[in-house]
Amino acid sequence: MKRVLFRTDGYRNIGYGHIVRCLALAEEFIRQGNIVYFLSFSDDFCRKIIEATGAKYLKSDYKAGEREDIISVNNYLSSLEIDIFIHDSYYIDAHYEQALNFSGVIVAMDDTAERQFFSDVIINQNYGAEKYKYNTLKPNAKLLLGTRYVMLRDNILKYRRKDVKDHVENILIMFGGTDLHNQTLRVTKILSQSLKGDIKFNIVIGSEHPTAKELRFLAQEDNRISLIHNVSDMGSLMYNMDIAISASGSSLWELLYIGVPVLSVIFADNQEDIAKNLSYEGYIKMLGWYNNVYDEEILKEIEFLIGNFPERKRLFDKGQELIDGMGRMHLMDAIIISNNMV
Repeated sequence: MKRVLFRTDGYRNIGYGHIVRCLALAEEFIRQGNIVYFLSFSDDFCRKIIEATGAKYLKSDYKAGEREDIISVNNYLSSLEIDIFIHDSYYIDAHYEQALNFSGVIVAMDDTAERQFFSDVIINQNYGAEKYKYNTLKPNAKLLLGTRYVMLRDNILKYRRKDVKDHVENILIMFGGTDLHNQTLRVTKILSQSLKGDIKFNIVIGSEHPTAKELRFLAQEDNRISLIHNVSDMGSLMYNMDIAISASGSSLWELLYIGVPVLSVIFADNQEDIAKNLSYEGYIKMLGWYNNVYDEEILKEIEFLIGNFPERKRLFDKGQELIDGMGRMHLMDAIIISNNMV
């Protein structure tokens, strides 16, 4: 039995993607009988989803990377007798890692290969990450790169479609629970005002969504629009969708695994290469940056997918081929082996 400490943050201004992928790996540690702790500067929503996995939640008073955070982490590493320390933050680098008084395994989750690391294991689950050159101070650091290592949560893994319907009944719109750029309202208006018939629009929003009031008004005016708040079973929701319009973050892997054709929108620099590479290789359809795509383009692409069963089937097949759901088990094996060698 290993004792594992995750260090990552999640709240409205930065989103919850780091928390979600850490939880996926945490679930596998817990499933195999290990003790898992989360030290996190986060909101109550994060606390609830962390505790729901069986992990022990430790509230941090400091954001990752701050001087006081390093002191706090050192205290927990010692007092909890941690064997494996896993961090997922763009503010933790080699300087931070070297300041830790820790003889166990250090695991870094990353997206960009732009920082120097002093980690024993580096994880980058993104498409094309195998090509990245990591600057690591440990010559024998284990690099676990690419979609072979995509981490999916339990509530995603149990849903995997076997086929594609010949007609579209449900479209999913999800740009993160907070959607700081207000794209949910924009896309909902485009589709509801332009698409006729009985296709349903399923809109995922969080409790603090900036345009929740306007979206509720639209839903009252158009019974095809359903607002879904703080989804507890995302896998079940995705499983019943025929097309998704999504941000280009961790939700892409979930949709591809389940088998939902995706139109992706880029919201952050660290999403751009992922979306472009996936689109170029035919796994998704990329719309581009949220502030650089015209309404007409969005409508044109969604109408094309609605009316083109062969293309939806192709995207379904390609997505499931890429993401097989075994990523977190591959990671567990590699991390445990590294721990046994320390």
